[in-house]
Amino acid sequence: MKSAALLSLLCCLIALPAAAGVMRPKIAILTFDSSLDKKFEPLAKGMPDVLTACFSSENIPADIVDRSAIPALMAEQTINMDASHVVKIEGATHLLRGTLAPQDSAVIVTLMLYDLASTKLVASATVTGGVGEIPETACAGVRQLGDKLPALKAETAPATGDDDAQAEKSRLMIEGLGAYYNGAFEKAFPPFMKLIHEDPANASAVYWLAKSYDGADMMEQARLEYSRFMKEFPKDPRAGEVALRLAPAKEDKK
Repeated sequence: MKSAALLSLLCCLIALPAAAGVMRPKIAILTFDSSLDKKFEPLAKGMPDVLTACFSSENIPADIVDRSAIPALMAEQTINMDASHVVKIEGATHLLRGTLAPQDSAVIVTLMLYDLASTKLVASATVTGGVGEIPETACAGVRQLGDKLPALKAETAPATGDDDAQAEKSRLMIEGLGAYYNGAFEKAFPPFMKLIHEDPANASAVYWLAKSYDGADMMEQARLEYSRFMKEFPKDPRAGEVALRLAPAKEDKK
């Protein structure tokens, strides 16, 4: 997997110069590794969206690298004089990856945060929750990271209008993903639709609305949203998956 391959190369990472003073972390979140049943594969792929919303809802002072930029960041490789691979990620200060594992009827979520300058694991969290409680469980893990790493200590400054708007977007994303992962696909429609109305450039909202229609076997609506996703976000790393979902519709027209 790309996440595992990237992690294996971190030992020879080119260190980035740190800015003077306290730097606001910029975190690249990778798709999670999973030992869950194959039907939970969307859960592993969706963890970056879940965690992005969690960081915002928990008021954690960090910037999240747009997931559409991550493949380009991972592709920035050079070869040193010893011909060993070196990864250089200039768009992030930290890398967050994790795992999903079963425990009876629950899911164990493990978060691992690496500092890309030192290549060290600087904080980790392990939380457990029901399959239908993944977003809430993930947010609990993010709170643990914030407690363990001073740079991620939750901010307590008075909220501004922009903060309130972002918090509402995060709430809607968590609500929609919570409904989706609980199998209540129809209940996921309203929050994702509201997100798209308020932020048409939100690729994740379009993607998950399409997935929710798909899960509810509303294929005509799903294909419309998948098509919109491909048209508006062709460089998103989920585009390949979406193209496969649209393939049967193209075959039907032959």
